[in-house]
Amino acid sequence: MDARQDPAVSRALQSSDTEGVLSQISSHIVEFYLQPCALFVGATAAQVGWLAGCTRLLNALAQYASPAAVRAGRGRRSLLIAGAVLQGAALVPIALVTLHPGRGALIVVFGGALAFQALGGFMYPAWASL
Repeated sequence: MDARQDPAVSRALQSSDTEGVLSQISSHIVEFYLQPCALFVGATAAQVGWLAGCTRLLNALAQYASPAAVRAGRGRRSLLIAGAVLQGAALVPIALVTLHPGRGALIVVFGGALAFQALGGFMYPAWASL
């Protein structure tokens, strides 16, 4: 029997496709929001460039820590659930700082963006291996 005709494999592939599409949509929405948000709170063009570059670099570097965390912890699903909750929580200060931008607003945007991307990179190996 061809593996693709197996109902369990078919469901897993469908789930993987759906989750992958939704993950990319949500990540790109956040990514496209962060740069205008940084400009709104007073970032310069150079700082926006640093934001874009540093978040991608941190995302890539965070992937190295994930396998060790899976082995040391409760497994992939626990890591993914905790990471998703923390990733969502990293966006809350960014949203709130836009209501009253002022001193320190840029640090909040940078910190939230770095945390969001680092957590995304950290979770990626565990999610891809399910």
